[in-house]
Amino acid sequence: MPGPSSRRADSCRTQNLTDEDRHQVVASFLTRATEGVLKRGDISAVAAKHNIHPKTAARVWERAKCEAERSGNYIAVSRIHQAGRPRQDRTAALERLRHVDLAARSTVRSAAAACGMDPSSLHRELKRGSLRSHTSVGKPALNDGNKAARLQFCLSHIDTQTMLFDDMLSTVHVEEKVFYVTEPTKRCILLPDEPEPVRKLRSKRFTTRVIFLAAVGRPRFDEDKQQLFDGKVGIWAFVKRVAAQRSSSRRPAGIPVTKGVSVTKNSYRTMLATELLPALQDRWPSSSPVTIQQDNSPAHINQTDPAFLEAVEQSDCKVTLRSQPPNSPD
Repeated sequence: MPGPSSRRADSCRTQNLTDEDRHQVVASFLTRATEGVLKRGDISAVAAKHNIHPKTAARVWERAKCEAERSGNYIAVSRIHQAGRPRQDRTAALERLRHVDLAARSTVRSAAAACGMDPSSLHRELKRGSLRSHTSVGKPALNDGNKAARLQFCLSHIDTQTMLFDDMLSTVHVEEKVFYVTEPTKRCILLPDEPEPVRKLRSKRFTTRVIFLAAVGRPRFDEDKQQLFDGKVGIWAFVKRVAAQRSSSRRPAGIPVTKGVSVTKNSYRTMLATELLPALQDRWPSSSPVTIQQDNSPAHINQTDPAFLEAVEQSDCKVTLRSQPPNSPD
């Protein structure tokens, strides 16, 4: 029975040999062998030299001799991951999916049933790359008028003299964003002795929300102000301050409170005239004409809206409105 010292020595030996380690072990055997035959004690000497077990050294030498008989080269090839039950060829079973409707193979379980395989086996094939998961996203159905409008919109961005696309440095993109005051479910990380926070909502379905109008452009360096323009023109909330009609436990009647405003043509036009145009005068890095690009939301105004054109004229800004083609993504 081996003593504790021999067990400690075995634990310090190299467990897994690299390709370079096996090459050095084979080279050591070749320097000691005479016409492929080793002398007594050569295996133990090579094992001690490379800090491996004698049985490991013997296996490497036998593997190198077998490879020499096959190809003429003394090479000990690694056999890691070559043991165990061989992997089954499931190509024929996976080919059955080609004739199955897409709706009948939306999950691993349904696809496995269509192939005649276990769900766990099909999941392993998915991880190996024999299959791939795809998420189909619905795209807008464009008619001939939509396609012609998109083509005309693209052509309007081409300079007819240089035949280059517009860099859109004079374009401001506006879009409405919805923010909720809170969420029904919020996750946080606490210490073991921290108390759990308690949040109370009057209704989980009707959470207070506020709509903002955001305006951005392309970042650039402002030559006039000698500073970097980050592209952020501004963001403004569709809210109003009104007097509370009734008293409550939180405030008496008549106290001004903030309430959200629905986005309509009138509120959208007012936001452009009172917030966006002054922000362009204050922050826009150049005095060249500016194009405000908007989507086709029902609340957005027309390019020839008389009230907006009057506000532009009073602000002394060179601003025009432009709408995206119909069925364009945001």
